[in-house]
Amino acid sequence: MGMSYDSNLGGIRAMDEGVATSVSVMMPCPWVPGFVRYLKEHPKADAGLHLTLTSEWQDYRWSPLTGTASPNLLDTEGCLWHSVEELAQHATPDDVEREFESQLARARRMGFEPTHFDTHMGSAFGTAEFL
Repeated sequence: MGMSYDSNLGGIRAMDEGVATSVSVMMPCPWVPGFVRYLKEHPKADAGLHLTLTSEWQDYRWSPLTGTASPNLLDTEGCLWHSVEELAQHATPDDVEREFESQLARARRMGFEPTHFDTHMGSAFGTAEFL
């Protein structure tokens, strides 16, 4: 959730119609505020934090919340790396920790307390040191 307007609509519809029982939110993405608004209107919704360290699309990208404070998370376009392999080659465990803390902090500032954590593209498992 939060990746796009349409992904929000699809996720909301799936939750409202009972097709999905939980979702997870990608905090670095641009449509997070719209979905968090839904969560505030549906406080019993099961919504987790989809910890995001990669941005795999070619022309639609997002950047780490920590920005240049975590330069090893940034590719040449200033976005998160495309793949888990690139992330593992460049990022440090400190970068990963700082970014995850920033994503959780943003959620909480917005009034969203995640019910669970999962990881986008398995990126948190990129190296044993990240874990």
